[in-house]
Amino acid sequence: MTIWLVSLVGGVFLALLSYRWRGASAVKTLLVAMLRAGALTLLIALLLDAVAGLPHPVPALVALDVSQSWLRGGDTAAWNNARARARSATKDTLFLMGDSVRAGALPDRPTDAATRLRPLI
Repeated sequence: MTIWLVSLVGGVFLALLSYRWRGASAVKTLLVAMLRAGALTLLIALLLDAVAGLPHPVPALVALDVSQSWLRGGDTAAWNNARARARSATKDTLFLMGDSVRAGALPDRPTDAATRLRPLI
């Protein structure tokens, strides 16, 4: 919002500065000065990279480790809890990481032999 205010003030100031010494009729000069102020406002906003809409939150990326280490102690409660949390947190795509990183549906049991984070990062 601040960038748009700066752009508006700058555009109006530059338009008034460029039309202050002209001797044409006031109505015609005012109309052309307003059009120039609008164009200069948009140009300044473009140069300052102003936002052109309302901000909205970016959805979170969710990745779940599907390596067999979840089942190391023989207890599946932690795995089931992680599955439920990943399912509730994802809005778009769920990434599964283990031997590789891939998008897909949640498996019933983790099957990958290792966890490699480098492809995810």
